[in-house]
Amino acid sequence: MSSALIDYRIELNLWIALSILIYATSVNLAWRWHRPRSGRLASWIEEAKGWLLAGWFLQLLRFAYYVGLPFCLLLNGNAVERSLGRFLGFNIPLSFLMRGVLLPRAMGLGGLTTSEWFAGVGVGTALGLGAFFLIALGWWYWIRSVKELPWEQATSPGSGASVGESAVVASPLPTPAWWVILWEAIYAEMHWAFYRAGPIVLLDHYYAGVFLGFLILNLEWWTNPAWRHGWGSVEQRRDVVLRWSLAFVMAIIFLFTRNLWLAIALHWAIEMGCRHLLKALS
Repeated sequence: MSSALIDYRIELNLWIALSILIYATSVNLAWRWHRPRSGRLASWIEEAKGWLLAGWFLQLLRFAYYVGLPFCLLLNGNAVERSLGRFLGFNIPLSFLMRGVLLPRAMGLGGLTTSEWFAGVGVGTALGLGAFFLIALGWWYWIRSVKELPWEQATSPGSGASVGESAVVASPLPTPAWWVILWEAIYAEMHWAFYRAGPIVLLDHYYAGVFLGFLILNLEWWTNPAWRHGWGSVEQRRDVVLRWSLAFVMAIIFLFTRNLWLAIALHWAIEMGCRHLLKALS
């Protein structure tokens, strides 16, 4: 029993390491080829960008990465095989794909009583409101500070600002449709919960696991050249800091609520509020 327990704990964290490797490879390839290049390979890439189904294919890959991977690790392939075998009359080998090493309670998908659910809603809402006001206060102070900088320091070379025009004024933070923010919140929270679950299962300790998972997430982000570049740009720094702040806030909220569904809802609400507020302040 002990050996099996250690095996699935190690396997889960190896899957997390593989996930980071996939992320690092994809973002670095994207960064390398995001500028126009010459040569046959560059022409193929440009043709692929114009492919009618390229956008849908990219979204399919993102869904497989952010949702499909944790989902497969949650399901027990042997149990699914037996169920399908009874229904279909023949077996489909799924154990190689559905590992069953990810515990629902570590992801925040189970293990709560009704009273714990409602208590979590109250605590999570209070923490979410507090986090929103703290983020809003921080952004108000930052935007006010940037607007008081000399023009040459507050100017960004981005496409939204002309020469001598403050980037904060020229390029307000875009506010996507509510359903886009919700969809991205689902992706983010599933991904972040996956990275928290590995240390939680390995250490059997929620507090240490949540913060170690947050550090793992920062390690993954550090492999992204666009993320590192974003800290040095006034225009891009807003999105980077907002995402980092949300990840930290949601880690705290998850620690107290242990509820992924609630985390998704609060993430969506906080980000919606922050983006509308930042747009108004800009």
